[in-house]
Formats: sequence, C-alpha cells, structure tokens
Amino acid sequence: LVSIDKAVNETGYDSDGCEGPFYEGVKVEGTLIVDDEEEVGVAGIEVAAMAENGENPKNPEVLEIDAVDKMKVLELKAELKKRGVSIRGKKEELINRLKKAIEEKMPIVGEGNDKNELDYAGEGFPLGARWELEEAIDDVNKQDDDMIIEGIRFREPTANERDDIDGTGYQKKKNFRIEIDRPPFVSFCVQPEEVRNQIRDKDKYQYHTKLHKSSMPNIEFFHKRGITTSSHPADWLNCFLPLKNDVHDSVSLISIADITSWTNKKAFLMNAGQGGTEYKDFEPFAIEEMLRHFGLYMLNGIAPSPQIESKFLPQENDQAHGNDLCYRVFGSNAKLRHKQFKKYLASVDPVKPVPQRQTHPNWKCHPMLLHAIRVSKAAIVLGESLSIDEQTIGCKGRHPDIQRISYKREGDGFQCDSICTDGYTYSFYFRNQPAPNEFLMKGLSPLHARCMALIKQLQTQHHRIYMDNLYISARFVRFAWMSEQKVMISGVARKSGRGLPSCVYQEEVTKKEDIIRAKWTVKAAVLKGDPMVPGMVAISIYDSKPFYMISNACEQVKWIKKKRDVYHKGLKKMVKVPFMRLNVVDDYNKHMNNVDQADQLRGVYRWDTFMRKRKWWWSILFWCMQMLQTNSYIMYRKYMEIHSQEPISHLEFCKRICLAWLDPHNNWPRHEKLVARNRDKEQTSEASAERSVTTSSRNSLSTITTRSSAKKLQPKKRARRFTDTSLHPTKGSLNDRLHQVQHWPIVTSVSRSGVCQLHRWASSGTKRKRGNTLFKCSYCDVTLCGKCFLTYHTVADLEGMKMALRLEFGANTSDDEVEVSG
Repeated sequence: LVSIDKAVNETGYDSDGCEGPFYEGVKVEGTLIVDDEEEVGVAGIEVAAMAENGENPKNPEVLEIDAVDKMKVLELKAELKKRGVSIRGKKEELINRLKKAIEEKMPIVGEGNDKNELDYAGEGFPLGARWELEEAIDDVNKQDDDMIIEGIRFREPTANERDDIDGTGYQKKKNFRIEIDRPPFVSFCVQPEEVRNQIRDKDKYQYHTKLHKSSMPNIEFFHKRGITTSSHPADWLNCFLPLKNDVHDSVSLISIADITSWTNKKAFLMNAGQGGTEYKDFEPFAIEEMLRHFGLYMLNGIAPSPQIESKFLPQENDQAHGNDLCYRVFGSNAKLRHKQFKKYLASVDPVKPVPQRQTHPNWKCHPMLLHAIRVSKAAIVLGESLSIDEQTIGCKGRHPDIQRISYKREGDGFQCDSICTDGYTYSFYFRNQPAPNEFLMKGLSPLHARCMALIKQLQTQHHRIYMDNLYISARFVRFAWMSEQKVMISGVARKSGRGLPSCVYQEEVTKKEDIIRAKWTVKAAVLKGDPMVPGMVAISIYDSKPFYMISNACEQVKWIKKKRDVYHKGLKKMVKVPFMRLNVVDDYNKHMNNVDQADQLRGVYRWDTFMRKRKWWWSILFWCMQMLQTNSYIMYRKYMEIHSQEPISHLEFCKRICLAWLDPHNNWPRHEKLVARNRDKEQTSEASAERSVTTSSRNSLSTITTRSSAKKLQPKKRARRFTDTSLHPTKGSLNDRLHQVQHWPIVTSVSRSGVCQLHRWASSGTKRKRGNTLFKCSYCDVTLCGKCFLTYHTVADLEGMKMALRLEFGANTSDDEVEVSG
C-alpha cells in the first residue's frame, strides 16, 4: 500500500491519493462557489420575511438600470455584494446579474466591504437558499463503567490519555437537534422460502415477491438459465459469459463462440493457413480450445508462473511450474498454438468498419464492454446502499489514453468510474470515453456527467450513494436528487470548491495542546430555503485534523455506541470494548468501500499476473472478463445464503471454473451432458435419414441404404437473398461484399443448371439467366456469372445499374431464358 500525505488532499487528490486523468472535473467544480473572501451567495430574502422576524431591512439604494452599463467591474462587484449576489464571472455576466437584482428589488443585506454574515448556497441553488448553523445539545455523557472490564480500563480507538482521564472527549461529543424525514427505499424482488419435508431440490423452495433492503440476485434471471443450489461454478460464470449464443437469451450480446469466430476470421484476414504467408499449418480454433486458453490464464491467477508457457511442460520436467493437466489437454503443439492464440485473438468482428477514436476509443473491446454492463444489470436487484468510485486497469502498452498513475499499486493504465454494491460491479463508464452531452449541457463537469450517466441506469428511486472527496459537491448532490432516480448522496468533501458553508469551517491547529482542545468538535449546518432539496447537511469533525462531509441521506446527526474487539491481558482473550462514533461517519465507513471490495476480489486471483500486456486492449478485455467472474461469485454467495446453503470459498470457486474450462470432459458435468445430448441428436437424425433412403433395384428385392443417399435427402442451404434492401452498400445485409477481404471465385458443381443471382435480381425474378461460367464467392456464398463477379464486389450502387443489367439480360435472347411463374 502507498502511504499518502494528507496535506495533498486539498491540492487535488482524493482519499486514495488519486488525481489522475479526472483533474478536469476538480477544476470545473471549483467555479461552482466563490472563495472564502467572496462567499456571499445569492440573497433571495424578501423584505416581508425579514420584517416578520423582527428585523429592520435596509432599503436598497436607488440605482437605475441604465447606469449599470457604465459601471466598472469593482463597482459592479460592490453592488452585487450589497445585495448578496454572486460576483463570479465576466463583466457581461455581472451586468446582467445586477440588472436582474434591481428589477426584482432585492434588498441590501450587507455592506460591500464587509463579509456577509449569512452563508448563501451560491450558484446552482434558488434565490434565498442559505446554510444555517445548528446548535448542539448535551446528550452524550461519560460512561466510565462501560470502559472498565475486569479491572482494566480501556479507552477509545482514537482517544488520547487526557480524554480518558478527565472525560473531555465525552464532553465534546454532542448531538444536534436535527430530525429530517427522508423518503424510504422501496424495492421488491423474488425471494425463496424453504418448504419442509421435501426431498427434491425443485420442490424444496417456494418463491414469493417481498421487500428487501440489501442487494439480491435476480432469481428469474438465473432460473431461466437452469441455476440451482447444486450448480457448478462454471455454470454460474456461463450466465455472465455464455459459451454459445442462445436465440432465446435477450440479455447476452456476445459469447465465447463469437470470440472464437472473430479470432478465426482475423487469422484468415492476416493470411494464415494453407496457402498463406504465415503459420501455413494454422487450423481454425474451436470453442473448447479457445476456452482452454482462457482457462490457462485463469490457472495462472491461482498458481502464478513468470512464464505461462512453462505450464505446458509435465511436472516431472519442471517441478516448480509444470502442470500435468495442461500438458495433457494442450498436447505437444501447445506453445505454437498458444502463440497463434495470442496473435489472432479478437474481441470484435474484424471485418466491421472501425469508427473514429474520438467516439469509440475502446472499439477493440466495445462488444465485451456493452455485454458486461447489460448482463451485470440484469443479474441483480440492487439494494439501498451503493457507492461510486474509480477502478484502475493497469496497462504497459502504448495508447494515447493511458494515464500516468504513480500513486496506485496497479500502475499506469486506464480508469473507469463504476457504481458497485457489496463488491458487485453494476455498471461502469471509462474516462477515456467522451462524457455524455446530456449532462454537460446542463453545466456539469465531465466527472459529474459520467456519474449521472451511471445514476441514470438505476431502476429504483431513493438509493443512497456514498462517494469520496473527489466526486462530491453540494451542487452535484442537489442535481442528483432532482434527477428521475432521486438518489441521496453522502460522503467526505473538500474544504474549498465544493459548496461547504463557512460557518462549519474549523481552523487547523498544530500544537498538541490545541489539538487536544479542538478534538471531537463537531459543527453541523442545514440548508434552508431550497424547496427542491430539503435538509441537505454540511458537517465538520475535528479528529487529528478537521474533515468535512456533505449529505442529504442522513436523518440525524448524533453519536452512537459501537464496539470493537480488544485483547484483554488479564483474561487473555478478545473482549468487546465500547466507543462512540458519529452516525454519519459510521454509515460512510460501512458503505463506501463497495468499489474497493470489487477491486480486491478481482485482484486476489487475477489472470494477468506477470503479464506485460503490450496490446492495450488485452488489459481491458481481461479486466472485463475477471469483473464478470467476480460478479458471478458475488451472486453465487448471495444465492446460497438466501437458500440457507453453505457457499464454497472464493479460491475453490475460481479453481473449479479453471478446471472446467481446461478439461470440461472430466470437470464440468453439465457441459458434458449438453455435448453428449447434441451428439446423440446428430446421430439420431443421421440414422433416421439413412433408414428413410432406399434404392430399389428392378433385378433385386433388397434395399440398399448408403450415407451418400442420406446426404442427398438433407435440405439444401438457401442462398443469400438479393433485394434492393439487402444490396444497400451500408445498411444492407449483403454489405460485406464491399469489404476488403479475400473474395475467391469457386466453380460450382452444378454450373449448367445454376443461376446468376445478380441477373435474376435485375430481371425482377421473371426470368433467370443460366450459363456455363458460374462461380460461387468463397466469402459471400453467392452464385454469380463471370461478368457479374467483379461488378458485385466493387460497385456500391447496384440499384443504379439495375436497368443496364436488365438490358444486358434482354439482349441475350436464347435458350438460356426460362420463364418463371409465381
């Protein structure tokens, strides 16, 4: 762990010591309020309201609107200060602001040269919104009896000896008269209820829709995929990263089968294989083989090796890093095959056109990222408490978006803002992607715009989100509450540039006596005059130094009793020792570390140990797959807990998946059953076809059944259909004809009876052109004549040539023309 100097927090670093590529958010948010010397806010206090409080407001000076245009900047600021209006901005903005104040007849609430006594909320808040300091009450008393256990006197974790002796620590701990009614979090999900005296698993539980506070697995999502309490860990990961595409699965966007197809396609495009220029003995990867190579990296996370190729050796040859299982399943050609895997691995269709990097900077992993977000959101029902923080993906390759990160163990790489719960990554937004314009146009910084994009994906209102001092500001808390999701935010805040009122400021002292005197001092202020955001609270607590918090999630501000384990010398065992902690701090400590838990679980058995990852997109791809593996483990644990079952450990969970991917025949029962079932279906269909084919001979009474006859009865594969829509150069399903790939003409076996599909389309299906020189494209799988082969693959606007082709067809009036009815 890196030791971070607390003094740098005020210069742009968060509680983890991070500044990184998101510094622009800090700079932009710094303009949301004025500095301490200029913090006057917006004065929307009306004269009638002041008169009711017994005050005698001063009458505003008679200032004509026409005279405002002739005033200088210092004069404009002085007049704005008198009326309690913000003085930020250019001269034109100051003029417009002062004119508006004169038109609304805003009263003078202070002198231009004196600091305003009221803490106005400033820009982004309605007129009259201000912070009011709350008075503390003496509710926390000294409790010596609780601190003495079996003759030994204990003291609180962060208390000093003087606090323990004279009880000054308890005297400073005072509660506040703050009672705020927050809207409750209401969410329903399907939960199990155990039925007694049932033997079969499917009859052992009944499921009912109930209220919940914590995050729960989406039972319908997992039951639809055949998950039970006895499911293999590989089946759980298969819900998040499926092996094959399922037409009935509307959630998953890609699968291992897609990655396998794209990898093979990339290899052929790079001219690998027979007749190529590299790896002439290359053969296409199968899904099981692709799975083994990914399982190899998973094994490297459980049992790391400096060189992953050393696992291809038997253990008798390399006792430290050799692996008999890998030696058996990969075979003797393992190293060469793994080189081909690393060279040709693709996580996006290589024939698709690459968009601009400004809009799709992570295009090489774009399908996997979209899939990860979609399936992660579908597999969970979120609870009340969430947290938003950054996740770092280390990378040592070369890419313009890689950031210098010297303050984290992960090192240089990419970062993304993510929203998590209990270590489960619900969604994420990469920082090298452009921030959503929807929120930038509303005045938010790129950092807060990305956070709002994450918040917008929530399905339920009144979540409580916890953030550190990089993200939180008073204006953003208000904006998030006014969104459709109405989230409540709480977290630590920086002293300057975050909307904190000056009334809660505490001066930092350095002498030991002054620190003891100031310790445990708490100040709390509540935002008044904002009908849209009731009860926003700003708090300052002096511990070793003052720190600040902003929250619209807390209902009270009071000290609560907690207990911790402390070793008792006399009893020679751990005992529970009570201590006091502010409730707002306790809630923050409980729920802020959800993102850190996700990082920890992902990093314990990380796949890319000892990997340099020169290809930048490998870092994001492996991070995404490991994140899905971590999410599957979190859902597995929760599923087992709500079914009153004992879950296996994280290590055992990862190990079983690794063995299942390396050798599914012996370690993945469900996968082997599916493979055997598909094999039986194929054999049954072939046998039935063979039995149905009989060749009768006039000179023999016997019937002859052959495999070639069975193949003749199999339905022919339909050719790709030619229409005006499918031949469109960009939107049509046949637009791959224009891709710069190898389109080889193959002579068809039925050239005399074949039909040129392009001529048939041009003639609107009324006549067909038959000929001797017909070819089938090796890539497009269409039948064309020799004249149309080049036209089909080079001309984008075929619709414009339709008449020319029709005229050419009409000129060839011979035996090749055949009328077609219907």
